[in-house]
Amino acid sequence: MPAIVGSPDIRTITLPGGQRLLLRPVSAADAADLTRLYVPLALDDGQLRCSTIAPSSPDAAARMATVGDRGGFGLVAMVSESRRDPERLLGGASYELLADGDGDLSLVVAPEWRWWLQRLLVHAILDAARRRNVPNLEIDVLLTNQALLGFVRSRGCAFTRSERPWSVRCVMGTRGPTATWPGVHDRPRVLIETPTDSWRTDPALTHPGWQVLVCPGPDDRDCPTLGGTVCHLAASADAIVVAPRRGDRHWCALAAAHRPSHPGVPVFVRVPTADAGSGNVTGLLPIGGTGGLAARATVDEAARAHAHRSDDWTAAGPPDRPSPPPSER
Repeated sequence: MPAIVGSPDIRTITLPGGQRLLLRPVSAADAADLTRLYVPLALDDGQLRCSTIAPSSPDAAARMATVGDRGGFGLVAMVSESRRDPERLLGGASYELLADGDGDLSLVVAPEWRWWLQRLLVHAILDAARRRNVPNLEIDVLLTNQALLGFVRSRGCAFTRSERPWSVRCVMGTRGPTATWPGVHDRPRVLIETPTDSWRTDPALTHPGWQVLVCPGPDDRDCPTLGGTVCHLAASADAIVVAPRRGDRHWCALAAAHRPSHPGVPVFVRVPTADAGSGNVTGLLPIGGTGGLAARATVDEAARAHAHRSDDWTAAGPPDRPSPPPSER
């Protein structure tokens, strides 16, 4: 294992081959080296690189180098063959502060070092954000980047919709194994727990008036709820919808564990049901074989009722539902 010494923001790591890796805060003087790292990256290199800023943007390196000027924070990784040799910049990670209090994460690593250094930088920047009271780091990841998606899932991220249809927004908590709800509590918080991608298109799992976070569940990591401890993401939700794979008893156990673990939070289970006329459709339990929009209305009513009983609910006025999109009227 590499030997790690240093302060929280400055770490020296002796690699197995004797090389010296230094993690330190980014500075404006790193802009030129970061530019040399960013510029060669082609657009299709997003399979292994993640950044909310376009990789070919000349502004990306400058923003990372000066992130501290805007209240954010960044780290760079430098390597040298020995203490006497010059250091070479291999990668960087930074976050910009968002209006909801989270940090918007950007990450770039030289291809030949990317597999393990990308993970090291993510862990280091999460730790730095935690010490600066930033609750979550958020980043857009391409849906085709299965390696990175698998890593953030194992780290305990939650998902939410991205502005880009070809990517998903990952939310990683800095203070524990799960993310927390970003921003103020002015919309009903609906936690979707599913191992599939169905939440992106299932009408019962989406609503223009909800704040939605999606947990990929216990498949890749320990689940607090199944382990008998408090899942703060679930405990702070206004409704939980569990959408398991068909016949997956492990996931059905998760739905059953939520009720005693988070009393008062309504829990629904999305399960396949048979429809003789059109094959398989989905129903939302405990309401039975209803359509997706009717199921969503039931979840919405329960979530809004729970939200208005919450101490941190900030929305003013009666629980009026937003108008649905024209396609749903």
